[in-house]
Formats: sequence, C-alpha cells, structure tokens
Amino acid sequence: MSGAKYMNALQDYEGPFFPDVIDAMNQVYDNGMPNLAALRAIGEMKAMERGCEVECRTVVTGGYEWFRGLAFVYPDGEVVVLFPCARDATRGDGLGLDRSIAVHTKGNVAPQEVLALLEALKEQLSRHLPTLRQAY
Repeated sequence: MSGAKYMNALQDYEGPFFPDVIDAMNQVYDNGMPNLAALRAIGEMKAMERGCEVECRTVVTGGYEWFRGLAFVYPDGEVVVLFPCARDATRGDGLGLDRSIAVHTKGNVAPQEVLALLEALKEQLSRHLPTLRQAY
C-alpha cells in the first residue's frame, strides 16, 4: 500500500457520494477513530475478500487533508473511501466528526459492488475496530 499524497487527485472521479450506509459508517468511525495501521488492516481484509487491491492514500481535496483514503482498485475502476481526520462537535448532527466519510468512484465498478464494499467496511469497522486499535 502506498502512502503517497494525492493532491486534488479526485478530479477524474465521480462523487462524492453518500449512500445510506455512510450514516452508519460515520457513527462507527466516530465512536473509535482508527489509527493508520488499523485502517490499513481493515482495508486489506476487505480487499482480499472482494478480489481487488487496496492502497492507503493521503488525499487532499479542496484544501482539506483527509485522514486517509482507502482506494479499492478493481480491474475496471476504483472506489475511494475518504475518512475525515478532525473532530468538530459544533456541527449539530450528533457526531464529533468535522465532515462525513465520502465515497468517490472511477471507471466501471457496479453500484451494487460499491454498496456491498461499503457494507463490508462498516461491518469490519464495527466488529474489529476495538481489537485493531489495541493491536497497533
């Protein structure tokens, strides 16, 4: 997995998208923001299951540096899931995140695959985040 910085690299991508599962992912993520090693491990687990590669990227969009983006690279496209890095309890949505997890796509990844990937990530975050945070 690469740690390279991708400045405004999502200009060729579609999105951001916020399917319904993102609300649940935000709640799980807000309850225990993972460190970098834990987030990478979660991404690697899901990539192996989904038959794709994963890259952990530092992404900057619109002047905001995300905590990390997990880029799931399929033969015909990519799904990038961006995780926020800061907290802001004044947003008024009940979460401490300064913004929502966001999803961008490129190429021909089927919408059903994007949703299945996000559901799998949500389950992985909720099931393994406490264990992974302690291990790393």
